[in-house]
Amino acid sequence: MKWRKLGKIFDPDTHGLPAGCVGWAQSPQPLVLEDRVRIYFSTRMLDPVAEGKYLSHVAYVDMTKDLETVLGVADEPVIDLGALGTFDEHGIFPMPSSRWATRSTATRPDGAAASRSRSRRASGWP
Repeated sequence: MKWRKLGKIFDPDTHGLPAGCVGWAQSPQPLVLEDRVRIYFSTRMLDPVAEGKYLSHVAYVDMTKDLETVLGVADEPVIDLGALGTFDEHGIFPMPSSRWATRSTATRPDGAAASRSRSRRASGWP
């Protein structure tokens, strides 16, 4: 594989981000699809309760495979924040993704699943 330096390929300040998020596209995790590259990232919104603090959300940007053009940006967070007292009440960061994983879930104390993702190619995995 030969690397090609591209510089900044996505500027969160020039695109509308979900949930009132602003200014961050941290911890990028690409997922190569047939017709595009979806890059999941952590972004932030100001906490409406705690002055000067932020809440982390996972969003994504879809780009052409050459990473030259933004096709679209998520219009809502990938996963909602957890309830008060849960591990994800202040937000989460994306993890490396895999088309082969069955599902990446965590259960909150209120019994709700913290993930909705599921691979189409996951059949046959335990």
